[in-house]
Amino acid sequence: MINIHSDSKLTIEQQDSEVYHLIEKKKELQQNSINLIPCENYVSKTVAEAQSCVFSSRYAPGLQGGKYAPQAENYDAIEKLCQDRALAAFYLDPQEWGVNVQMGSGITSNLAIFL
Repeated sequence: MINIHSDSKLTIEQQDSEVYHLIEKKKELQQNSINLIPCENYVSKTVAEAQSCVFSSRYAPGLQGGKYAPQAENYDAIEKLCQDRALAAFYLDPQEWGVNVQMGSGITSNLAIFL
């Protein structure tokens, strides 16, 4: 049953038990089967936490320093951190190489996995 009086401190289980049980059912399925669809891979707790953070609730298009959305500085900072880490992972010199870490859609994400 859904609690229509929203409180930001409530858990999903407390707010909407039906949705909570469906999520738990999906988690159980993921843990007990092998799924070869890239966008449905089982993720670690760390990745799940990152995906549900405040950065995931907003679309901030544009290049660093050129985003038109207000208060985009934090998006620029995390994007820069991700670029730096991607370059470091492959031992690439940032003076010679660049990397785009923005994904425009789920299709693009899937192509990146397959290719």
